[in-house]
Amino acid sequence: ARMLEADPDELAATLARCRQTLWETRERRVKPGRDDKVLVAWNGWMISALAQASQVLGDERYATAAVRAADFILENMRNDESHLLHSYKDGRARFNAYLDDYAALIEGLVDLYQATFDARHLSSARELARQMIDRFADPELGGFFYTAHDHEQLIARTKDGQDNATPSGNSQAATALIRLGRLCGDVALVERGRGTLETLSGLLAEHPRAAAQALLAGDALLGPSVEIVIVEGHIVDGQSVSHLDEWLAAVRRRFLPNKLVVLRRANVLDDDLPDVLRPLLEGRTSRDGQTTAFVCRDMTCGPPVTSLDELRTLL
Repeated sequence: ARMLEADPDELAATLARCRQTLWETRERRVKPGRDDKVLVAWNGWMISALAQASQVLGDERYATAAVRAADFILENMRNDESHLLHSYKDGRARFNAYLDDYAALIEGLVDLYQATFDARHLSSARELARQMIDRFADPELGGFFYTAHDHEQLIARTKDGQDNATPSGNSQAATALIRLGRLCGDVALVERGRGTLETLSGLLAEHPRAAAQALLAGDALLGPSVEIVIVEGHIVDGQSVSHLDEWLAAVRRRFLPNKLVVLRRANVLDDDLPDVLRPLLEGRTSRDGQTTAFVCRDMTCGPPVTSLDELRTLL
């Protein structure tokens, strides 16, 4: 208003009239088509982004949105055999899912577990990983086909290894399997991810810029990588005395690209642990009722620490 030497109220009124005139003129034009279908892969990437943002920024809204998206896909975008379907629109899910649908959603669920510590997300991820291996894996040459073995008959089943606007299915699958295997203590999944990377080794050696996602998977495999097991302190008279939020904030705000975080809630017995988390959590309990952390590398954990300062020195 000062630059135009105009009264602020008069300028605001003029702009309001201009916006109304522009809107009325635009309403006479043919509107562009709107693509409002839901795709599994794109939602998987968004779930990862939201889950990571929730951890770093401490904003639960992002985690809530990610949970809603994951639940929607798992409840509405599967067929009678619980296999994923690719697209959802107008109340109907259709088409067999592709490799990147499975891989992106698996990794999204891995990130979502670390934002919520709800083991059902890891259980879903492991179920999908088994489907992906059973239905997409190439048993002869390794890696994964883009389409499932029961997809409609094609001239050839292709494999994608080169990133485009989105990560390639094989690179994404390798990343997801390595991270999921480390979280679940499942060496077979990690080795499946390693084998997938081996099928991409030629591309990585000759054209690494075309396979950035595979480089990320390789970095996750070769490390340094760390799994952090946090055991919540005891609950006394219904109140937590663990300062768990402080521990999680300290771990989450430290940038460690290959970091995975697992939480054991207070007073949970070994017999009550979810199967998917048993390898990392079994036998690891709090010390003297305090919040306790175990820093693990290659799924082998070091001695317990009960000081947040001591934990920071190990990261």
